[in-house]
Amino acid sequence: MRVAEIMTRDVHFLSPDASVQQAARLMAELDVGALPVGEAADLRGILTDRDVLIRVVAQGRDPATTPVAAVMSSDVLTCTGEEPVEAVLLRMESRQVRRVPVLEEGRVVGMLGARAILAVAGKAAADDGGPGGRGPLR
Repeated sequence: MRVAEIMTRDVHFLSPDASVQQAARLMAELDVGALPVGEAADLRGILTDRDVLIRVVAQGRDPATTPVAAVMSSDVLTCTGEEPVEAVLLRMESRQVRRVPVLEEGRVVGMLGARAILAVAGKAAADDGGPGGRGPLR
């Protein structure tokens, strides 16, 4: 299965100058745990719920005055829509990330999350009669 088959295509971006509080509100509104920072053609980083927790809350920083750029992860793991999901999952595991921007020709065109991968894997197991599946036992 290719990344393009399961990625989320409706991507929202954060400005590096936005406050962490604004970012957290948008993440809550969209019910997402991470948002790319920058623009589709200019990915500057990614802000995750973990970044907010570890780099803002745990350090006692004010989310209303702390800019996203000060706490985002700038070394962003990315993939393309044509890559096999399994290969991307291995890279995600090795880097301990749960969400990855999907790039095509240098532009962000989607997001791939561990939740989407698990949902597809669970459905495949059920269809194949694996754990939780309805197929015959062997």
